[in-house]
Amino acid sequence: MTARAGLLAATAGACVAALIASAARAALMALKDAYHATDLHQLALRSAARDTLEGLLWCLPAALILGWLLVRTRGPDGRRPSSAGRLLALVGVIAAYAFIVGRLPPLVFHAPGFDGGKAWAAHALGAATALTAVSVVWRAVAGSPRFVRAVSVAAVVVLLLAAFGATRSPGRRAEQAAWPGRPNVILISLDTVRADHLGCYGYEHDTTPALDAFARQAVRFERAYTPQPWTLTAHMSLLTGLTPSVHGVLEETALPRAIPTLAEAFSAAGYLTAAVLDPVVWLDARYGFARGFDVFQRPYGSAERKNAYVTRLLDDLGGGPFFLFLHYYDAHSDKDRLPYDADRQDHERFASWYEGDFSGCDGQARCASDLLKAVNAGQTSLPADVVAYVRSLYDAGLRSLDRQLGHLFDDLERRGLLADSIVIVTSDHGEAFLEHGRVLHGDLYEHTARVPLIVRTPDTQGGGAVDELASLVDVAPTLAALCVDVEMPPGQGRSFAHALGGERAPSSGEPREYVLLDQGRDTYGVHTGAFKLIRSGEGEELYDLRADPGERRNLVSEQDTSADVIRLRQLGELAAGQSRRLRDEFELGDPGQGGADAPLDPAEREVLRQLGYFEDGDR
Repeated sequence: MTARAGLLAATAGACVAALIASAARAALMALKDAYHATDLHQLALRSAARDTLEGLLWCLPAALILGWLLVRTRGPDGRRPSSAGRLLALVGVIAAYAFIVGRLPPLVFHAPGFDGGKAWAAHALGAATALTAVSVVWRAVAGSPRFVRAVSVAAVVVLLLAAFGATRSPGRRAEQAAWPGRPNVILISLDTVRADHLGCYGYEHDTTPALDAFARQAVRFERAYTPQPWTLTAHMSLLTGLTPSVHGVLEETALPRAIPTLAEAFSAAGYLTAAVLDPVVWLDARYGFARGFDVFQRPYGSAERKNAYVTRLLDDLGGGPFFLFLHYYDAHSDKDRLPYDADRQDHERFASWYEGDFSGCDGQARCASDLLKAVNAGQTSLPADVVAYVRSLYDAGLRSLDRQLGHLFDDLERRGLLADSIVIVTSDHGEAFLEHGRVLHGDLYEHTARVPLIVRTPDTQGGGAVDELASLVDVAPTLAALCVDVEMPPGQGRSFAHALGGERAPSSGEPREYVLLDQGRDTYGVHTGAFKLIRSGEGEELYDLRADPGERRNLVSEQDTSADVIRLRQLGELAAGQSRRLRDEFELGDPGQGGADAPLDPAEREVLRQLGYFEDGDR
């Protein structure tokens, strides 16, 4: 074989080898995406074809270099590679394997680990395919003209098929998003983010410039509240429009099948539905969070890693219409090292002032959230400067999270999705820093119960603040009011679409008289905006939030406020009666009944304990 013929053969073989490796990599990614599991076959085809073509950009140059080097290292017979060529082939097999299994270049979510039979099977497939791909190049270098023609035709056919698949419709629904009837909906939950630590809510430190910029083009609710400051129940209230006493989800009890979810409502209306959540146990599918979602993924890692997956998911979803639920856990207290984690630059900016010796642990090896839980249990205490330092660490973490939100917003803007999407940013609860003698979250005071709620619709004209009361249970009925064919049964939520402005926002709707803080276990709070009543087994607390926003002066024993106490008690009883009626309508028993068991194994309980859970009220 002449030198020119050898190079042509090597080129043809390299093209086929690159296609084999790229297709194998795309196949493993498709298995992890699991689009096929929810009958999204066209979406799976389009995604795999696009991944194959994108993989070629990485793989083809390396395959060509390998092929040409093998030609240069042919043995004395002028056909088969020499010993140096065999070594090159071995390097090629290793590199191809690393490429196929997502190690080179690294895949954030799709690379298989080494835990379980499926993961090992993926590695075995990657190794076998890598060997096959390099064997094609090897044979092409030493092959006949007939083989060269065959692999060239195969390369053209595979490329045409991949190009055709990449242009197919992104999903099973043909409709395209078009405001006002069928906007895309992007619901973003920032776990453990208290409203008064955000710049757009008046915080003095520059923690959230990207979110502040987004808020300037959105409607900001000044008095929005979570039904319960607990990740599990608050998110279920967000997705059902029901308070915890009604949906009944508990630590080991799932959502009853009789209660529909927002994702199911959007799916029934013809939307593609996708969720990208943190793998924290509380958001596991066992509780019912996966119901209604065509795509339900929980990539491990920071917001930066999640955004890498979200970017690819948005490529897959195309123009829409879609309902996308995103959850970021970055601001939550950590279980290792310091109580709150942040990028180095943000730690230096917000927390470098501290010169003490607090490392995040105490003498009993309790660290991070575990240490803060011990503070709540009265087993240890934190000096004032350490409390200030912990608060600064939290602010640094907010700034790190905000940077990634900025990247997300920029990506949405670049894609043109902000022009036809409803984007809601909120949180499940805030965080305490000994304002009332406790850290972490779980109590019903403002710093944990009040949450950000920022809403942007395609019709939103500039930014603005809304002072009326709102609750997370209001999000579901609001989205149902704004999106055609999305229907949620009557619940405890009240649409706030009238407050969003724009020609197409429904004008009907009355402001809330109160919000219910539903702690369960005979503990609840009633918030009218002016007053808040907290009732528990330890007694009652009444606060005039206009004169005492920090909730320092309990007025419950003062005679001149007795009428307010009576009225708030009546509202609490009214809410309790509504909860009972709704559970009767869903044919459920007492709270905690009616749902399937969702047991936690010992390992999960230990992780949750390290995150500060399973202490009285500290969820």
